[in-house]
Amino acid sequence: MTTGERKIRVILVDDHPAIHLEIGALLRTFEDIELVAQAEDGEQAVLLCDRHQPDVVLMDIAMPVLNGIDAAKAILQRRPQVRIIALTGLEDTDIIRDMLNAGAVGYLLKEAQPAELASVIRAAYDGKAVFSSEVIKPLLDSQLPPPPVSARHEYGLTRREMEILCYMVDGKTNPEIAEALMVSLATVKFHASNIFRKLGVTTRAAAVALAARQKLIR
Repeated sequence: MTTGERKIRVILVDDHPAIHLEIGALLRTFEDIELVAQAEDGEQAVLLCDRHQPDVVLMDIAMPVLNGIDAAKAILQRRPQVRIIALTGLEDTDIIRDMLNAGAVGYLLKEAQPAELASVIRAAYDGKAVFSSEVIKPLLDSQLPPPPVSARHEYGLTRREMEILCYMVDGKTNPEIAEALMVSLATVKFHASNIFRKLGVTTRAAAVALAARQKLIR
C-alpha cells in the first residue's frame, strides 16, 4: 500500500450502471483504495458524503436530479476537505472550466487506463491537482484570446507569485512549495490566495488550467 495502513476512501458517482460495475470492480483491486459508497446522481452523492466522509469523490458531470458541477459545490460547501475528481466522457472546455471552478481538483476521462485512475486518485488524496493528457489538450487548443505579452504584468502577479504558480503547475503541494522556497506554509497559502484572486479563480486546479491555457508559465 502506498498510503500506509489507512486506505483512501472513495465514493463513485455516475448515472450509468455499467460504469458502477466496471469502475467499481476496478477500484476494488487496489489495496490502498476503498470504495465506500456509490451514487447514481449528485443529490445522492451529497447525502453519501455526509454519511461516509470520503477522501475522494469520482464525479460524473451530466446526471439527473443534480449534476456533477452543482453537486461538487454542495459537497465542498459542507466538506471542503473532500477532493473531487471529475470522471466523465465529456471533453467540452466550457464544462471542464465550470467543473474546475466548482472546486474539482482533477479531470479524468472514463476511458483512462486503470493505472492512471489509481494514480490520479492517489495524487488528489496527496493534495495535488491532476488532469489526464486528453483533458489538458482541449484546454490548450480551445479558442481563447491570445496570451498577454507579459503575463506577470497583465495579471499583476509578483515574481514570488509567478514562482509559486510554476510549482502549482508542476503538481507540488503547499508544504512541498514551502520546503522548496524555504518559507513558512502560511506564506505559501497567503501567496496562493493572492494568485487565485488575481487570476479570477477560486481553486488551485482552475489556476493550473488557466496557466496552461494562457501560457503563463513558459
